[in-house]
Amino acid sequence: MRVLVLAAVGAACAVAPLSAQAPELTPFAEAALSSRYGLGSRDDAPQWQGVGLRASWPIMTRAVSLHYVMEVLPVVRLGAPPEPPRLANQATAAPQPEDGQRFAAGVMPIGVELRLPFDPATRVTARALGGLVAANVRLPPISGREVNFAWRLSVGLEKVLLGQAVFGASLGWTHLSNAGTALQNPGLDLLVAQLGVTLRP
Repeated sequence: MRVLVLAAVGAACAVAPLSAQAPELTPFAEAALSSRYGLGSRDDAPQWQGVGLRASWPIMTRAVSLHYVMEVLPVVRLGAPPEPPRLANQATAAPQPEDGQRFAAGVMPIGVELRLPFDPATRVTARALGGLVAANVRLPPISGREVNFAWRLSVGLEKVLLGQAVFGASLGWTHLSNAGTALQNPGLDLLVAQLGVTLRP
């Protein structure tokens, strides 16, 4: 609980001086290229596909600019894990009740982004974010929790298109963890690809 309070206070302190500025908004879609628990000892890690919105405010604008960023993930579909290979005469396992009905949502209010321009129309980005993700199933199943801490690191490339619109693609690591508050905490590691379009104010 103390961690959640400190996170909320930190986010509020970061946003307060920026609230008078109009943020850059980036609607995006993302999908996990791979997912696993811990060191990969479990084969029941869910798939991950979602949509979200990122907002950013400039903190320092120089040759390399620094921005405060936050992301909201209103809908994330947690698809069933890939079915393991089986013999031709082996019966198919009965689906779990939650298969096809597993969803999550999250907010990452604490984040920073570095932007390095190649030219006036192209830039490289590096982002780090932290927050919470809540699901309608336990992660990992049975021994985990529905609410987990989330950390995200990514690098990307952005290109100005159609005047004020900026197309961006990024690849990064997302980690979900209950921080030892459940019976097990192997952590869920995701390699996430993201596509988005930034709308400048």
